[in-house]
Amino acid sequence: MAVAVLLCSSCVQQLVDIDDVALDLASELRGVQRLDTAAFAHLSGVYRVEDGGGVAADSVALLWSGDEGSVLGEANALWCSLRGGLLGDTVKIVGTWRFTQGTNIGIMRLTVLPDEGGTALARGSNPGKDLVLRGTVSDASGGSVRPFVMRRRTNLRARLRGFWVIGHRGGARNSDRLGVSENTVEMIQLAPRLGCNAVEIDVVRTRDGVPIVFHDERFTPRTVQGAYILGLVENYTAQQIRAAARLVHGERIPTLHEVLDATMEQRRLGLVWVDVKQRAVLDSVLHAMVGAQQRARLKGRNDLRFLVGLPTAEIARSYMEHPLRSQVEAICELSTRWARDVEAEVWAPRWTAGLQLDEVQAMQREQRLCFTWTLDDPVFMNEFVTDGEFDGILTNYPTLLAAKYYTRRGRQ
Repeated sequence: MAVAVLLCSSCVQQLVDIDDVALDLASELRGVQRLDTAAFAHLSGVYRVEDGGGVAADSVALLWSGDEGSVLGEANALWCSLRGGLLGDTVKIVGTWRFTQGTNIGIMRLTVLPDEGGTALARGSNPGKDLVLRGTVSDASGGSVRPFVMRRRTNLRARLRGFWVIGHRGGARNSDRLGVSENTVEMIQLAPRLGCNAVEIDVVRTRDGVPIVFHDERFTPRTVQGAYILGLVENYTAQQIRAAARLVHGERIPTLHEVLDATMEQRRLGLVWVDVKQRAVLDSVLHAMVGAQQRARLKGRNDLRFLVGLPTAEIARSYMEHPLRSQVEAICELSTRWARDVEAEVWAPRWTAGLQLDEVQAMQREQRLCFTWTLDDPVFMNEFVTDGEFDGILTNYPTLLAAKYYTRRGRQ
């Protein structure tokens, strides 16, 4: 996994690569048999950390699907990206750990021994609180090895099925050092492993009117490689962008069509927030979303919701006047009055306005969901998760938000 550090050079922010972790997954997992999907799902839960090896503290959440898993922890916004399978009655798990809000990164190796849940998992049953994962963590080169032990405490909080952990810019930003560029198909594929069950994407249009998924109105060294494609996005055609522009980790800039199709393939995502950055792109966005809804139904993804974001009064008015308005659900980022006027399915105020309990409850009584954006501060995140009534939170740190939501005790 490539990692990057954010440096400042005059007025331009550049991402500089750090060496990859020295981990050969194919070699580490040689001979390991894929565990039955239902059996591996029993690994998911909230765990008490008995020995965190300087990496984790207190409680962590383990999310598992297929042969891939993630450990999410509040301390240092921990994220572990893991793979695993069976060796007889022992489960072997290997991957990387990193601090999402820092540059620390390393290797994690864990096992579930037969008498600590391995035999039960091999037979497809749930070991419950007898499940223990023990092993080691090390630095990126494999040195400085420390013990790591976590014991299952409880199931994941069921209410998350009705709460949206929404990854900003497809899951995270370039500056979050994940080795994947923001607002890309690759980021969409990664998002559930970061703890997301929903994503927000940003749309602007090219000179020839094609909606592309990109946050800024300009190409800059913060987002693209090289000097061939710089300046206003609307100065270039989609073909020129596709031929010459590469994002900071080498990906092509995707069209809206490509990203919406990618979300359909990622079945752990249930909601897509399409944020419209320019009024001029709204018409093509709405047509693309109607087409995506039709393709999603053909793929059996009736559970996937596409909502258009309305961040300004100008864009909201254009949405109200558009003939496709009734076919595309909306997220209104303005006042509650605007949310009612546009008949938005979601009201989404900025988090700096506070918990707004009365307004949130009023919107929910009118059968609207309530999201808030873009919340990254750990202290305020605690307040919103513990005392707030929002149905979802948009964040650049879904690993941290999911960890806080899953592991918190008290009111369910």
